Amino acid sequence: MVLVPQVSSRKGYSRKKLRSNSVYVAFGGGVGQFGANFTVFSFHGTNLWIDAGIGFANWQTPGLEKYLPDFNVMKSFSPDAIILTHAHEDHIGAMPYLTELIPQNTPVYLSEFTKEFLSIKMKEAGVGEFPLDYHVLKRNTEFTIGDFHIRNFFMPHSIPQTFSVGMSIKALKKKLYFTSDFKIAGSEPRHSRNDIIKFGPVDYCFIDSTGSTIAGETPPEREAIRNLKEAIESHHGRIFVTTFSSQIERIRAIYETALKLSRPVGILGMSIKSQLKAAYASGEFPYPPDELRDPSPKNKRAIWLVAGCQADERSAFRRLSDGEIPKIQLTPEDMLIYSSSMIPGNEAGIYDALNKIADAGVKIIGLDRSKKILHASGHGRREDIFKLLSWLAPRFVIPVHGDPIHFREFEEICQKLPTPPKVEMVTTNQVFRLYRGVHAEEKIPILRPYMEGSEIHYDSALYDLRRTLSSHGVCLVILSQKKNSLKDLQYIACASAEHIEQKLPALLQEASEIIDNVMNSDSSKKEKKIREKIYKLNGRELRKYPYVHIIWT
Repeated sequence: MVLVPQVSSRKGYSRKKLRSNSVYVAFGGGVGQFGANFTVFSFHGTNLWIDAGIGFANWQTPGLEKYLPDFNVMKSFSPDAIILTHAHEDHIGAMPYLTELIPQNTPVYLSEFTKEFLSIKMKEAGVGEFPLDYHVLKRNTEFTIGDFHIRNFFMPHSIPQTFSVGMSIKALKKKLYFTSDFKIAGSEPRHSRNDIIKFGPVDYCFIDSTGSTIAGETPPEREAIRNLKEAIESHHGRIFVTTFSSQIERIRAIYETALKLSRPVGILGMSIKSQLKAAYASGEFPYPPDELRDPSPKNKRAIWLVAGCQADERSAFRRLSDGEIPKIQLTPEDMLIYSSSMIPGNEAGIYDALNKIADAGVKIIGLDRSKKILHASGHGRREDIFKLLSWLAPRFVIPVHGDPIHFREFEEICQKLPTPPKVEMVTTNQVFRLYRGVHAEEKIPILRPYMEGSEIHYDSALYDLRRTLSSHGVCLVILSQKKNSLKDLQYIACASAEHIEQKLPALLQEASEIIDNVMNSDSSKKEKKIREKIYKLNGRELRKYPYVHIIWT
């Protein structure tokens, strides 16, 4: 059953402040950091949501499973319609958890593949019957939501049927273009450069910045597929291929290559199976997934598709490296193809898994990018961005889907255009007015839901505490309620037992004096003062700053 966060009573942004002669935009995620993509455009009382994705754990959020876009931004602009640009989790993954915020029968505009995959995700979360009014978009579909006249433009990406959004507001004689994720070279059959050029010039372009730090143009998927086929044909033993589960074109090519070579294909990981179900239902994959059967684990010619290429905890890739896949034991006759990129923050876990696989004698290919590429990104590089901006000729460019490093690269890219646009920077939790530029309005208080197991909470400070514990440990200050004095000082995972034993007598003496002085003072915040002073004591004596926790007995 889905766990729906309780909506806080904290107020968001008052829509009474919005002026009738301006379009407004706000972000609940996806700018300033990767993940939880959410954008809302508002004009004349009509609120248009674009995407609603989840964010994932990284080194800054130990113990986290995923997080949702900011609820206060969403509450402030209840949707009149929702557009879902493609089926990646960071763009649609929050939808099953927003039933308290989305009115029933809200129109949702999306591609056939995205609709099929979203239906699977809603059922998995236990909200399969939640009523939404789906509208499946074909190439260049035109539709109206309030004063927004909208067209979609399909673009190559790393998942089928991805599109950008063009918006015209006749009352203001303004045009906006929202790219979502894109690259230029690819095999999306509905993509048309001329359709985009005809839509330009535009006033505002919100553009994917993920590849802005990399020179050149992102290679097409067919290049990675060609090299992947050659690698498979060259190895006669068992092959494991780990890639993003959404790489349907690549997975289809692996099946076709295996069929040509009379080699069986198996799947490790539920995420690949879910993606293939959506792909088959939408015509993007030719084989009925329910009829695909895994080969015997002992088959030495089998090709195995392995989900979890980012080595997430309990993913198939991680379990394969840990030897936890039933009946599959890696041998020196095997080969692993790492057909993926490493998302920043995941490198340590991925290399840990790869090292374990290499330790079993398995040949690993795909890591050396100076050789033939075995993975093509879905995000456009600098040349892709330059070309798209050349087609659209915007007056103002707003980089999104990235962090400040990527945002700043845009100024250099834009300066090379025949008529350089002005680059405007945006952040989450702020309403921006689009009127002769981009103007920051009042901020919205942050209310981001974090999901862990059966719990959903809004406490971001929890992750600061966990990071402190992981590197400095904890200091327990045990106090006597009767005597208002120190009973004991204990350290857990702070330093070696020998070092603590050597330092403890001096620490106990000084800590006891600190507590006696604080208890005899007129301070109204005695526990706070104790924590602060013990924290400084530990830093001075131990060169460590463990979390200080007070226990009364």
